Amino acid sequence: MELVIEVVSTEKHLMGSRARHVFYPAGGVIGRSAECDWVIPDQTRHMSGRHAIISYESGQFFITDISTNGVFLNGVEALGKNRAMPLNDADRLLMGQIHFQVQVNAAAGHEQPAAVVQIPRPTLGNRPAMNSTNNPMEQVDQWAAEQAKATPKAEGWHQKSHSMPDDVAPQNTPFTPPKTESDTGLPENWWEEPAEPAATKTEQQAEPEEPLPGKGVIPPLPDWDEGAMHTAIAPITEARREDREGPLRALAEGLGVQMSEIEQAGGVDFLRRAGMLLRLCMRGLVSASQARASMKNEFRLDMTLVNMKDNNPIKLSANGEQAIKHMLAEDQGSFQPMDRAMQECFDDFQEHQLAMMAGMQGAFLELMDSLSPQALEKRFDKGRSSGLSIGSKNARYWESYRELHRDLLAEDDIFASMFAEPFARAYDEQMSKLKKTRNPKGK
Repeated sequence: MELVIEVVSTEKHLMGSRARHVFYPAGGVIGRSAECDWVIPDQTRHMSGRHAIISYESGQFFITDISTNGVFLNGVEALGKNRAMPLNDADRLLMGQIHFQVQVNAAAGHEQPAAVVQIPRPTLGNRPAMNSTNNPMEQVDQWAAEQAKATPKAEGWHQKSHSMPDDVAPQNTPFTPPKTESDTGLPENWWEEPAEPAATKTEQQAEPEEPLPGKGVIPPLPDWDEGAMHTAIAPITEARREDREGPLRALAEGLGVQMSEIEQAGGVDFLRRAGMLLRLCMRGLVSASQARASMKNEFRLDMTLVNMKDNNPIKLSANGEQAIKHMLAEDQGSFQPMDRAMQECFDDFQEHQLAMMAGMQGAFLELMDSLSPQALEKRFDKGRSSGLSIGSKNARYWESYRELHRDLLAEDDIFASMFAEPFARAYDEQMSKLKKTRNPKGK
């Protein structure tokens, strides 16, 4: 059994052949220190001098976190100080800022099964020689005694537990004619391999065996077909690889990148980071939509309404997590698909920025027009005689302006009358133009 750990992040190009290390059941230590079994150079010093311990127990490799910044297994939370976790083939590790790939080669250390005790069986080669006696049974007794001394005590065909049943044949057992014996009293086939022990009465009565066809010759076992074995294993291995690479391939397709780029970026760990990015994106979209709605409410602009269908879930969600739940729901109900909702939000933000600029410019120009000399003179001369001299008129204009400024500051809705209202008119006008440009048919 051996464990191969390989650096798969960009540091592997700097480490060269040291980017791959093989651990055996003796285990080892990983870290920056030169005393470690596998020394990992880390200029950022995110890895500890002694970061992790590899151990082996009961046919399984383990990794123990002894670091300060933690060991991450398959992109989840850190293992925890002095906590051990089993390592399996295709696992991913993150130590410091370096990503590792795990490979377990189980074929390197298979244990051999215990040797089976073979029971010597009587053959012509080990049959004792006939002595001078003419009694055949004495010869058999002598041979049996010698065999009992030479044969180890192991459960076999000659033990009591495997004794032959009595002469009464059980029901439903095919009749077998009795065998003839030789003149010596020995069975005719006493040198052959002993037959299988007879089944007990209970077993025979419960499940009567069918007699073998022919003369009881057992057909030979078929030849071992290694090709068929490989054919059977290949689809399973291919299916497991597909299960592991399927999500990564789908992510690569969605991002418009190559599968190799996903694997280089961290593989399964990149899926976790992609999920975090999606959550941050949703939070930002919901927050920006809420800020836009608040501004529109301040300037009394048209607000987003809730319809019977085709609602944007991002605009109506309280936070990013709620928007994600809408995205994952099988039944979208009255909401738009999430891809369409996100695109609509981006379009709205772009149009909102352009309309904001147009609204600011429109409000400023209207304010400047209201403060122009011509507009002020017209306002100050209203209801007054024009028979004053230029000097007296200028003095009166100045006093009138000071009164106007004081009155404007005293008004409660001065902001609305002098800025918000012209801003809203310019904003709405610009938004209408942009929406017509985006959707000329008004759909």
